[in-house]
Amino acid sequence: MSGWAYVVVLIGLAALVLLLARRVLLVVRVSGPSMLPTFEHGDAVLAVRRGLGKRLRPGDIVVCRLPPAARGPDSLVIKRIREVDSDQVFLVGDGPHSYDSRQFGPIAAGHVVGRVIAHLRL
Repeated sequence: MSGWAYVVVLIGLAALVLLLARRVLLVVRVSGPSMLPTFEHGDAVLAVRRGLGKRLRPGDIVVCRLPPAARGPDSLVIKRIREVDSDQVFLVGDGPHSYDSRQFGPIAAGHVVGRVIAHLRL
């Protein structure tokens, strides 16, 4: 194989790895103080998308969408799981002024998008 062929193969492999990473991983920015002191406003976290890896457990930090009935951001939120009950999860923030399941109740586990696996220092 010529040098150019290797370059084309490497570019193809890099594109495949990036495509797979986007399907498996998710980077989310923390907005607001609800997860203090664990995460600060502006921090970034790396999450593995739901359905890959372990089941949801109390203590897991997750990225989720709020159900339509809960008032709040339309975007993703980051919370800690306090309880898992059949197909529902009760979410709490680590900070004292968190908008979480104490106000809007448990959410369906299907609203959980992923589980946080790393705190990124960007």
